Amino acid sequence: MKKYIYLLTFCYFLMSCASEEKLTEAFCPEIFISKEHKDYYSSADQNYDDVNFSTSINNFNSKCKSNNEGSILSILDILFVVKPLKEDVREYSFYYFVSILDDNDNVLDYQIFEKNGRFMIGDGQIPQETEVVDSLDQFLPTSENNFYKIGIGFVLNENLYNYINN
Repeated sequence: MKKYIYLLTFCYFLMSCASEEKLTEAFCPEIFISKEHKDYYSSADQNYDDVNFSTSINNFNSKCKSNNEGSILSILDILFVVKPLKEDVREYSFYYFVSILDDNDNVLDYQIFEKNGRFMIGDGQIPQETEVVDSLDQFLPTSENNFYKIGIGFVLNENLYNYINN
């Protein structure tokens, strides 16, 4: 009976070790910030005469790992700088996108993310510029030549897009 218990235990450990997927460092795709979508402004009105806060994509960092099948796991950290433009603003909320493009600039994947929080409060109860980091882990879609570009930017409505880019 003891032999069977040892045999079952050995088989269990052997199977669990064999199913463990090893990830190795891999080449990361080109990442860029969309020039037309790198800034965001929040306003109560459609004309953006009274802006509550502004946000910009300040920087990003990425690491990539590959599994045995050749799929690439992308770990992307994005740094946002959120600036209150009015003293009574306490919270922020914005949407941004991450788009994966192939070598012909065809969109393979497009995801929208929401980020919200509260401003740091400084002396005199005045909201302060706040740095926000968002970290994303995602597998890149399979492609014949594994060439990708990753674009990041803010989701803008038509009025905000025209306000920023005019």
